[in-house]
Amino acid sequence: MAQEEKQQFEEEINLMDYVKVMLQRKRLILGLFFGAAIAAGVLSFLLPKVYKIDTALEIGVVEKVVEDPIQLVGKIEGDVYGI
Repeated sequence: MAQEEKQQFEEEINLMDYVKVMLQRKRLILGLFFGAAIAAGVLSFLLPKVYKIDTALEIGVVEKVVEDPIQLVGKIEGDVYGI
């Protein structure tokens, strides 16, 4: 029974061991972090800008006509709104 307890105690994970390894490899960790950040920044500037607009027109009862419907259709077909 004492042998099993001793073996279980030896298998415990010590958090300080992980902290020491991270401190030893801090240059590698920071280098990878800054390298990825710089690569993401450069890539975001090099990629073309994409802007997307979605809209929906709902046809309903209008008490006051703001614009003539035929004129509105002409604007839509003439790509005035960029659709």
